[in-house]
Amino acid sequence: MKNFKILSILLITINFSHAQEITGDWYGTLDVQGTELPLVFHLQKIDSVYVSTMDSPKQGALGIKVDQTQYDNAHLEMNISKLGVTYGGIYDKNEEKINGTFKQGAMSLSLNLTREKKLKK
Repeated sequence: MKNFKILSILLITINFSHAQEITGDWYGTLDVQGTELPLVFHLQKIDSVYVSTMDSPKQGALGIKVDQTQYDNAHLEMNISKLGVTYGGIYDKNEEKINGTFKQGAMSLSLNLTREKKLKK
């Protein structure tokens, strides 16, 4: 009986941590004055630190280093200083998406990310 309780607790813990996991590839499309610009963010966790890169396939820009990636309590923040880009979003574990805002200079656009590849090149 004791082993069953331990196994149950372990399974619940594994399921909870997987549901909170934000690592992986995230796809979204910016609407920039009527022009669709697909973006892909690749998020990893190395030890206890999040690292990421961004792709802009339509512009042929792949593997753009994200200087800072922070994720805490469902809030994701990313910064690419050389491009003046920030992205802030909230991870919705039930919908498996990140609802957020992409900012570059004075431009601020809605950018929602999903794990499904729905990009136009």
